[in-house]
Amino acid sequence: MKRPSRTLVHLRALPQRARDPGKPRCLSRPVLVAALALPIYLAPFSIGIAADLIGTVLQDGKPVASATVELMRGPGTQPPVKSSRTDESGRYTMTGIVPGPYQLKCKLEKRERTLAIDVGYAVNRRDCSL
Repeated sequence: MKRPSRTLVHLRALPQRARDPGKPRCLSRPVLVAALALPIYLAPFSIGIAADLIGTVLQDGKPVASATVELMRGPGTQPPVKSSRTDESGRYTMTGIVPGPYQLKCKLEKRERTLAIDVGYAVNRRDCSL
């Protein structure tokens, strides 16, 4: 009786895909659809899509320090998506905003102004006069 060679024994012990490394494996349909849809689903949350909003709050043409600036999705009393306070030069910065329509509310003590804005991609500048 002839013994099989060692090479043959090793090949039989390996799974089929390990024996033919050059042969492409076929993905099942649900896995393929999920893999193709994942970048579209995650697109709004990726780092490159988020926008920044910068600006200055002015009162009578002069910069206002310590004013509150809030960004809201719609009109009314919804909680703000982002909030910031102005520095000594009246400037504010908000980062990581998903592009779309918003309401920008600038307030200082009893004075308040709300603007309808459209945040686009990259850096957006919007000044507010009280």
